[in-house]
This record gives sequence, C-alpha cells and structure tokens, in this order.
Amino acid sequence: RGAVGIATAPRRHYRGSTMDPRVRRKQALRAVAVAVVLQLVGNLGGIVIGFVTAGSVSPVAVALTVVGVSVVSGLAVALLPRAASAGQPAHEPPSAPSRPSGPPSGPSRYPGQPRRTPAHRSVRTVSVTAVVLILFLCGGLGTAVTYGVQRAVGEIRERIDPGSEPGEQRLVRPATASAGNLTLTVSGVEVTSRVTKVKVTAANRGDESITLPLFGNCTFSVGGQTLQAAAQHSDWATTIGADAQVTGVIVFTGTPPATAATASLTFARVFVLGGGSITVRRVELKASVTDR
Repeated sequence: RGAVGIATAPRRHYRGSTMDPRVRRKQALRAVAVAVVLQLVGNLGGIVIGFVTAGSVSPVAVALTVVGVSVVSGLAVALLPRAASAGQPAHEPPSAPSRPSGPPSGPSRYPGQPRRTPAHRSVRTVSVTAVVLILFLCGGLGTAVTYGVQRAVGEIRERIDPGSEPGEQRLVRPATASAGNLTLTVSGVEVTSRVTKVKVTAANRGDESITLPLFGNCTFSVGGQTLQAAAQHSDWATTIGADAQVTGVIVFTGTPPATAATASLTFARVFVLGGGSITVRRVELKASVTDR
C-alpha cells in the first residue's frame, strides 16, 4: 500500500527566543561601545566644565553624572532591542518534508528536518555578558577612572590658577576704612594651601574715578609677614568710576600662620586727585581648623 504524505504547517519562530546569536553578539558589542564612548565624551565634558566653572562643580558630581549616563545608555542599547523584538515572528524556516504514515520508527529526525539548537540560551548569555561588561567597565572601573581624571584636572587647574583652589574662611567680621571719597571693606579672607584670597569692596563717593592697581601697590600684612598681591590671579577692577563701587577678590601669594589673629590690607598709593594711601586695619581672623 502506498504511503500517504501528511503536510505539516510550518512552525512560527520568535525573535525573543531564536534570534541569531551573531546578531545579538553585535548588539552587545555595540552597547558596550556606546557606553565606553559616552564615558570618554563625558570625561572631556567634565574637564571643560571644571575649567569654565573654576572648580565649583565637585569631581564626585561629575563622575556620578558621567557614569550614570553611560551605564544607562549602554544598558538601554543592550536590552531594549531584545524587549522590542520579543513576540515578533522571525522569517519562516523551510517546512520539513512530508511525514510518512505510521508510527515513527525511533527518536531519529526525519530526513531533511533541521536540528534544533538552543539559540535562546546563546541570546540570553550574550545579553548577560553585555550587561556585566557595561557594569564592570563603566560602572566600577569607569567610576574610579572618571573620578581620578577629574581630580587630576583639578590639581592641574589649581597649579595654573591658584585662585581657583577652595580654601578655609578665616575672617571673623567685615572691616572697613575710608580715605577721602574712597571706602574699602574687607568681607572675606579665604586661605588655601598656597594663597590667601581677600574679598574687597571699594566704594567711590566722589566725582572722579579712582585707580587702585595691585602690582607693587597692594599688600596684606599678617602674622609678621607681608604678602604681595598676585595681579594675574586676582579678580579685581583696577578703576572705580565716579559715584560707583566694585567688589573683587585679590589673591596674595602665601598664607598666614594658623594662629594669626589680625591682619591689615594696604594700597600704598591711591591714584586720584590728592593721592594718598589707604589701609584697612584690624582685620580680625579666627584660628585655622585645618592642617595645611
């Protein structure tokens, strides 16, 4: 009796479980590459921000931001394609030949039937590997590297511009002095590891502008020392217009002793009609609480 062939409907395959492992491997490599590139770009951005903001943004904040963006983006690239493709049928594989009538002779495959392979295990393995690599390279190692880079940039910036280094506020209360139409007020004395930054407000009540240059003209006397103003690192407007006032930070090379209690700020010459000098005396300081 002739065998009657029974046609079987082709089975539908789903990308969520049978996507080609090579495709998933490419997606994983792309995800890791995206995370690493974002981390490199973020480090460059952190360097620029550090110089623009003069170190006002903490290296910890920069590192956490860079790492967070790179890790989240890398994980999204690694996992979202898998979630988006889940439940979507892939291409139809060729159907198996007609099955002969009668019970099967054994566990062997029918002629022409493709071997089943656990593709979903490879896909899952590739995804997990990508996640682990991203978390290790960008989350763990990347955090340490990013923080180290930002700290190193901060050290370089502070050596180039000592005025950008944060310090300890030592002023007890504001001190004021007047000479003619000029009034000076010291409202801050910040001491760093290498310099002393004095915040000064100059008010001109006259009808003529007043010039107060720093180089060779401005000193800060404290603890038996006379610190010279570093004009190139200071933020100071040399000229005060008529009936105007300016506030700036004068950077002095050197630091006062930790126990210094008083200081004085002096401009040896005030360039205005009538000339003269001006000194803010008894600038009260509190003892340092840090070991510099």
